[in-house]
Amino acid sequence: MPATSVIPQLPFRFTPLPSAREGQLASVAGAGFQAELRRYDCETAREWAFKPSRPYISLTLWAGTMRRRGAYLLASRQPELTDLGRLFLVPAETPLQVRFEAGVRDTLACTFDPLKLAELDDFTWAEETLPSTLDIRNAGARNALLRLANELRSPGPATQLVTEAAVLLATVELYGHFQGRRQGQARTPGPLAPWQLRKVTERIEEAPAATITLGELAADCGISPRHLMRSFKAATGVTVGDFMTEARIRQAVRLLAGSSMPIKQIAHRCGFQSAAAFSTAFKRQTGMTPAESRRARSRLDH
Repeated sequence: MPATSVIPQLPFRFTPLPSAREGQLASVAGAGFQAELRRYDCETAREWAFKPSRPYISLTLWAGTMRRRGAYLLASRQPELTDLGRLFLVPAETPLQVRFEAGVRDTLACTFDPLKLAELDDFTWAEETLPSTLDIRNAGARNALLRLANELRSPGPATQLVTEAAVLLATVELYGHFQGRRQGQARTPGPLAPWQLRKVTERIEEAPAATITLGELAADCGISPRHLMRSFKAATGVTVGDFMTEARIRQAVRLLAGSSMPIKQIAHRCGFQSAAAFSTAFKRQTGMTPAESRRARSRLDH
């Protein structure tokens, strides 16, 4: 089948969903998008190819008994059909070969214009990224599309606003999902140099209660905050935030053991917003509350 093949008429019966009015297929069109609820009712297996003019999203609402498989038609490789996930996205002008087995399936289908809808930056899909679009595991996008489907099933006075917001959220989540994957694949930050790790840990240990931002620590090391987060955890096994909390708890242990300062005052001295937050963090780290730690230390001293 040619890669440019487009079948305008799907080889299925369209059956209105139970919530649709007067036998009409539930649908909505907004600024830069169109969405509809579909029921595919296929008596025999069918296979075809399509190439959407705009990005196309499909979310399965009810799987029924129908198996669905697909593969992109690319000049560089032979198509090999794989199971389509519950949520998948087909980029614009990208031909997809699809095979539906006999059965019934309810879906939400949505096409959108990424520039008109959200003024998203132009996103160029790399060929190696395409297979991952056929099974997308992104809870944010899925939940937004489920909200859209529910609104189409039971439309209300704010349906237009709700559906536009849901599509916007879903598309932003999806583009963010793949932008993050591409950046992660493009370059994995290297480990922190010994001097960088020492600079971060010493600054935190010297003033654990100080308000230090991740950006400040990264600037001290001459790297990006993202690089610092990933490399610090790789080097120490904990996040920068967790390390800072541990430093504050170590300071608190010293003050509990070596002074009669009230616990509430120690909490503030160590950078905690309240005695309750201090107690929770302290018990998580040590297995005891601050008062229990102080009593245990007192018994040891006597």
